Amino acid sequence: MKFFIIEGVFIDPCPVDKAALEKSIGDHVAYLDRGFVDGSILVSGPKSMGGGGFIIMKAESEEDIFTFLDNDPMKLLGVQNYIVNEFKIHQSQPFACDWFTA
Repeated sequence: MKFFIIEGVFIDPCPVDKAALEKSIGDHVAYLDRGFVDGSILVSGPKSMGGGGFIIMKAESEEDIFTFLDNDPMKLLGVQNYIVNEFKIHQSQPFACDWFTA
């Protein structure tokens, strides 16, 4: 299994109006629920200053991550891009070990 820190970055200027952006954020959150249900997402959340967010995911390959992200409603609408960084586990809090070893 491989592990990834993903940074979502809003496109600036935003190509859609505020209502469409807010809807896409709701659709994005619902889409991420798939990753929580199947166990591939550990955490996700918006940046405190806005403009995107972070996700910690695991997958068999980077290609699997890009396939998931390419189908994200915010990516499909053209309002967010992703920066994907693979990392290797060196240490972890004991309570997180199950997710990293499953």
